[in-house]
Amino acid sequence: MDNLIHLRHTYASTDLPNVGKLTSLQTMEYFHVDKKEQGYKLKQLKNLNNLRGYLKIVGLANVVSKEEALEAQLASKKRLTSLSLGFCGGTKASGIKAEVLEGLCPPKHLQKLTIEYDDTSKYPSWMLSGQHPDAPKHLHSLQLNYCSLLESIPEDSELFRHLRELNIHNCNGSSLPENMERLVSLQSLSISGSGDKMKLPPTLPRSLNKIRIKGFDWDSLPEHVKWPISLQSLDICYCNKIALLPASPVS
Repeated sequence: MDNLIHLRHTYASTDLPNVGKLTSLQTMEYFHVDKKEQGYKLKQLKNLNNLRGYLKIVGLANVVSKEEALEAQLASKKRLTSLSLGFCGGTKASGIKAEVLEGLCPPKHLQKLTIEYDDTSKYPSWMLSGQHPDAPKHLHSLQLNYCSLLESIPEDSELFRHLRELNIHNCNGSSLPENMERLVSLQSLSISGSGDKMKLPPTLPRSLNKIRIKGFDWDSLPEHVKWPISLQSLDICYCNKIALLPASPVS
């Protein structure tokens, strides 16, 4: 690895040990955290501040504390625009995962964030207004896969204020936040899952122009929802029990 210290781009399909030595690295789309091997600890990312574009980190269930998460110094990766954080693997309690997520504050200019297999029940402080100066300020896209559903949308969060796209796939819980109208810039909402328990809030953001619903066993679209007048596309996939649309779907 010492002979590769000037390497700028790697597209390796397997993990490279001790990538922390490659401080010139600009492209590394995948990093797997291994709790057993020192060369694959999260701290390997500490000095890789030239990384840009997209980075996916998996195996975060192997991280044991907020302090260990902070060693990655993700907020210092100022050229990253898209980040995926995956907690698959391991059996950590949700409280520990919450602490780890707290320590994984993304860079300020991040545009797209994906979180997978996170069953914590509260927002990290960097998602809340004014509590973290280095937190994302202009996030455009948030995707949650196999996570707990969002809590109530914070009233003054800069992170949520600029959100344009929200994708929620196979998440636990029975309803989306009641106050989704606070997502004042949201243009696209996609939800997928199974069963018939998922509920939409009565009021959706007025800015929405595209909604995609996939896989639910609903008999019909919910009558109580005030569909935004700006809606241009309503895509319903694999919801085979839905036979009719509401009489007045838009208001």
